[in-house]
Amino acid sequence: MNFVGEKFDKSNPKCFSRTWIARQIRLDLKDAFGKDWKFGVRKAPGSSNSIDIIIKKAPADATIVAVRNGYSRTTITDEYEAKIYRIANAYNYDNSDGQIDYFDRNYYVYLDYQIKE
Repeated sequence: MNFVGEKFDKSNPKCFSRTWIARQIRLDLKDAFGKDWKFGVRKAPGSSNSIDIIIKKAPADATIVAVRNGYSRTTITDEYEAKIYRIANAYNYDNSDGQIDYFDRNYYVYLDYQIKE
């Protein structure tokens, strides 16, 4: 999968800093979703090349209760999840070629839910 996010600028060295990217994603999510939502955005600890996004609060019309293996968990609808991934990948690029085991990606995005009811 090859793509370049709309806000990725390879001439800007900050576009390779996960700390800077996490800060920008946090601001973009706040602008896009407003005060009814609460997100935690951070670079993953250690040497991992990823950004963690934790949804802590979401309006009732955006949430669903998913039941798997007898456990229920509050998540968000697919529409909102796709919007979050679009925002999170705006600073990303992927120049990987899985057929030859070549992986060149700026960062990975992990989404988690800690929505309190």
